Amino acid sequence: MYIELHAPYGKVSEAQVTSIRKQLMDLRKLNPRISRAEVHLKQSSTPPVTVNCAIQLSIIGHSMMVNSYAAGFAEAVNQTLRLLVKKVKQQLQAEKESSPVLTTVKTGPASG
Repeated sequence: MYIELHAPYGKVSEAQVTSIRKQLMDLRKLNPRISRAEVHLKQSSTPPVTVNCAIQLSIIGHSMMVNSYAAGFAEAVNQTLRLLVKKVKQQLQAEKESSPVLTTVKTGPASG
């Protein structure tokens, strides 16, 4: 899986980046068709300071995006990932329920 992370310079620690990558790889275990994740972390410049975390997943045949706001980067990332796990599970369930049932039909020799 390709992971692209955009964050303000010096505001997100290497440990946080590693944690985000690990959690995204765990999410891929839930749905192996996830091919790409784009993570955008932003901090507002005006009081009250809030942090925005947006994660967009590219899943073969689909795309989904989740966005959260919080007081800190860790909290925003955790909220976003919780929502993303929920959405991925919902999507997998919906696909499972709507997948067609395939059957094999045997036919006899053609009469002529």
